[in-house]
Amino acid sequence: MSAILEDQSVWDHFFPPLPPNHPPVEEGLAVDVLEWYSDATANARVEPPIKTAKALIACDEDPNSTCSLRIVFLPRDPPDLSADLALKAIYQHYAFPSAWLTERLRNVTHSFGGHKVLNNPNVDVAWMRLVCKDVQVRATVEVDNLQFYDIVDGTAKNPRGGSQDSSAWWHLDALVHTRERADGSKCVTLVCFSQRQDIVRRFEQLLGSDSWEDAVQDPYLLFSILLEKWYLTLDRVAWGLADVFRPIEILTLRRSDRKQAVRPNKEEGHDDDDGTVIPDLDFAGLHNLSKHCTYLLEAASATLLVLENMTHHHRFLHTNNTTSLSTATATSLTYRKSTLESTQLRLQSLQQRMSNLISLSFNLVTQEDSQTMKNDSHAIKAIAILTLIFLPLTGIGSVFSTPFFDVDFDSESRMLRVARSFWIFWAITIPLTGLLLGSWGVWYYQTKSGSDTQHRRQHRGSSAAEQGRGGGGGDEEVVLLRRLRPRERHAGGAPASSLRMIELRRLFSRSRALK
Repeated sequence: MSAILEDQSVWDHFFPPLPPNHPPVEEGLAVDVLEWYSDATANARVEPPIKTAKALIACDEDPNSTCSLRIVFLPRDPPDLSADLALKAIYQHYAFPSAWLTERLRNVTHSFGGHKVLNNPNVDVAWMRLVCKDVQVRATVEVDNLQFYDIVDGTAKNPRGGSQDSSAWWHLDALVHTRERADGSKCVTLVCFSQRQDIVRRFEQLLGSDSWEDAVQDPYLLFSILLEKWYLTLDRVAWGLADVFRPIEILTLRRSDRKQAVRPNKEEGHDDDDGTVIPDLDFAGLHNLSKHCTYLLEAASATLLVLENMTHHHRFLHTNNTTSLSTATATSLTYRKSTLESTQLRLQSLQQRMSNLISLSFNLVTQEDSQTMKNDSHAIKAIAILTLIFLPLTGIGSVFSTPFFDVDFDSESRMLRVARSFWIFWAITIPLTGLLLGSWGVWYYQTKSGSDTQHRRQHRGSSAAEQGRGGGGGDEEVVLLRRLRPRERHAGGAPASSLRMIELRRLFSRSRALK
């Protein structure tokens, strides 16, 4: 990489300088280091841990050192100012490019790069950066012979979280520094910004093995080991999401088969009429599952891009000196790509299943809402009919002040009796009520018939459009059938149908020949 591409201002932005009056701060950073020596005298972990960056740099610059492979595990985010200064010294010693710092500042999700250091032609560096969702899953309850799982979020940022929510991420940042000594020997250093125990244990297995020498000859084998652990984590999270989603999908499909919509007033875990437990649909949980699946799919696609760039760069480095070891490294990178493609396909299938289930769940809820509105419409219709019945009675009685009863004050008994003009009230209200009910019935029937007719026309139009798209000649078929219908009336039975089909084929062949 040309020196003109190095942006020194990024260093000041990533590592802000101390204020002028700030007291001096001593560099200090606890790191975990594994070392392998060419004389096979001391392949072991460095004990006690190196406390300062100066000690690590001094070990690397020791001219008498026979260390051929060194793996340094560093925290991704320094905890304090002294660790920040130590990290800056390590960055400068191992020739971290400014592009690395820019990626950290911009929160880049994936990247790969490699170049020869111009001011030191004996040094080659290559780095990669990957980010993925790190979802933890645990078994919860068993419902209707189905084991349910929940996503656990143990991060401090979101201790409670939401339904199936998680804010845990895994950042895998690594740089390989290869330096050729004056005597022709190599010293390969892997700086890994991940202190996960599975990665540390994987490299510890090389302490008692002679296969570590292959990593000195081809440092890209170290990337292959890291990508193996990356794939295992990505695949584990993908299967975990499938475990969480599977029982939700099965119960939702069972609900759909029984044509049972969600019951908002039913408590979770309530038994149905046939004894089946039907929990409420968790739309927030389904959305979070779909979100995690999208993040994982992005991580899988990003890793494939990183692998493609890494394979291309590795092939470029070994264009003129292809060996059996470089071929084995290229084969391992190709295999990592195939396994990641398998996980990517599974994630795509899972994402499509989630999308289908979310649509089905919304349709089930819409079904119940529609049924509720239908029941309400029946009640409103009954109220409207009652209103039509009693509206003429109350209207006429109020306007004309029609008395229903009369008291004879002239007699001694003063008995309550029906008014003599009461029959006039009924003579007016009964025909008027019948007229209103009849008018409403005629209007309702016409409205319903018009709606049904319009629905049938739309259905026929959509069917004709589908036939036209599928067969490429739907309009011609409709016209030809209309032309043949009068002829069918003059012939009877099966011969008419046969003649119609023969003539139809002839007309089709002629029309296509003209085209």
